[in-house]
Amino acid sequence: MRHRSTDKSAFLNDLKRQVASMKDPENRNITQHMIVVMAALEVGANLDRLVARTGYPREFIEGISLRMRKAGIWIGELVDDRELSDQDSELLRGIFGHALVAQGEVTRKPNMNGGYVYIDVETGEVSGEWSPKGSQT
Repeated sequence: MRHRSTDKSAFLNDLKRQVASMKDPENRNITQHMIVVMAALEVGANLDRLVARTGYPREFIEGISLRMRKAGIWIGELVDDRELSDQDSELLRGIFGHALVAQGEVTRKPNMNGGYVYIDVETGEVSGEWSPKGSQT
């Protein structure tokens, strides 16, 4: 777990530009949450820096912050990015999973393997799972 500064700034800025042209509100919403997840990898889980980096309203970022902290993804100003930096998992898939937590679509709970299980809020069904390398699944 660490606060990462990455070279994803150009990608993040391009994604923010594309959001403005999205017609589908559902796609726009999840993409905005993905932007916040990616921005946190760049600037940390700090509300003021996230508001400044994304340009999104503080209330929007605060709601995300509450869900991410409850899920144990944001701790202080740090981001638990183990799932995103796991060489066996796909980065975009991990970012999307964290964005679903940020959006409130899924919750994230620890599993017995030192990883996490993602549970759909509406159905209560498992929608995904991650375990660290070397653990038994």
